[in-house]
Amino acid sequence: MKPVFGRRGGDRSQDDAAPASAPKPATSLGDLLVPADVLVARAAYLELLLFQELSAIVNEAPALANKQHIGAAANAALERHRDLLGGAEAAAAPEAIARIGDAAKHFAGYPERVLGHDWAQRLLSCHLSSGFFRDFFGEVAEYGGESYRSALAPVFLTDEERDQLVPVIDAAIHFEDGLGDRLAMWGRRIVGDTVLAIRLALDVPLGSSGDALVPDGEAQLEKLASVLYAGHSRRMNTLGLAA
Repeated sequence: MKPVFGRRGGDRSQDDAAPASAPKPATSLGDLLVPADVLVARAAYLELLLFQELSAIVNEAPALANKQHIGAAANAALERHRDLLGGAEAAAAPEAIARIGDAAKHFAGYPERVLGHDWAQRLLSCHLSSGFFRDFFGEVAEYGGESYRSALAPVFLTDEERDQLVPVIDAAIHFEDGLGDRLAMWGRRIVGDTVLAIRLALDVPLGSSGDALVPDGEAQLEKLASVLYAGHSRRMNTLGLAA
């Protein structure tokens, strides 16, 4: 099976023949982490992106109750964005805006690739991608130590996407014949782009090997991907969608 992150193939006979006295250096996900403040800016950008998309979907949602749920999720994302940057006033400061701009360039093209074709697909993208990134930052907080846990704490303060968006998506699936199958396909389609975005969040250029950064870095990226895929499958299964 092809590795998730495209580990380079080739003859491994030399590796297999390596003497036991020369083990590979032990690595962990922590060895691949970029500085905490850089990840915070990227997390803040993603929360802002989520707020913007949910705010736009409110106008397309077909029922008032849907609008209320989606609006609550949008407000929660905006609060997390501000908290990550030190509050509403700090988030509006020129230096914070510049950091968000840099983060946006880092993820260039990703929002467009996961943007759905109608309000239901767009809402599912918000739910799945935000959950995927939240799981990612949870892994970062675990391996990065106290400085990362403290800096990224606002990401985990609320879970509005699950509490507010799942009932809306679930109701839409039961209301519209065929929507479940269409959303299941969409959920499978966007996960690949989100995995690649996670790779960029760790400053691993697309098309390159994590081994170029640290020994066995690619193995750590594949291990991370398996954890994130498991969370994605749980979210899909909760909605009755085959992952």
